[in-house]
Amino acid sequence: MLSGLMETLRAYPRSVFYIISNEFAERFAYYGMRAVLTLYLVNYIGVSSDSATMVMHLFIAFAYLSPLAGGAIADSALGKYKTIVWLSILYSVGMVMLALTALPAVSGAKPSLSWCLFSLLLVAIGTGGIKPNVSSFGGDQFTASQIHLVPGYFS
Repeated sequence: MLSGLMETLRAYPRSVFYIISNEFAERFAYYGMRAVLTLYLVNYIGVSSDSATMVMHLFIAFAYLSPLAGGAIADSALGKYKTIVWLSILYSVGMVMLALTALPAVSGAKPSLSWCLFSLLLVAIGTGGIKPNVSSFGGDQFTASQIHLVPGYFS
């Protein structure tokens, strides 16, 4: 049974595993950060609960609307690969900047709300470049002889 699974996995293009790993890491980071965002805004940044809720909902709305632009950029200007690479870098910079906004809180100083909001903007824009392009880019990796494996990739 295990040998059959290994044979099936070896039949897939190697690049598909990198693409799946990138998507997994991006979603893991996004949902992990989103789970504690309101608490971070209230307890460390010092905004009110209502303001934190508003920031959270605006961030989520922008993260889910930005794929419209990300798909258009990939289709009309950069292509899927370059869009994924450049906006993944932007996404990573946003996540690192968001983490760095917590450093003043460690030392006792008040963290910067503006840097936090800018970081969230970068993450939302980065999400817009990754979400609409990764799945179809993975599907593009299959050759004509591997077409029977495509349904397994998308399931």
